Amino acid sequence: MFKDLRLYTGIVGKLAEEFDAVLVGLQSFIDEQIKKVPPQMWSDDFVHPHIRAHCWIAQRWLEVIGL
Repeated sequence: MFKDLRLYTGIVGKLAEEFDAVLVGLQSFIDEQIKKVPPQMWSDDFVHPHIRAHCWIAQRWLEVIGL
């Protein structure tokens, strides 16, 4: 699954560039956080984030857009 994720994020990156869209590269942020916070704190199924993770994602988005 993780191998496919890298493929999908690459495609999304190209689309964001093509359409001049804001892209928040969450995976690099998540890779760093998993070193500090167990994966179970993010999601039970590795797909659907817990509310804490949703809040954390929103904070990353705000940072990237400069708010």
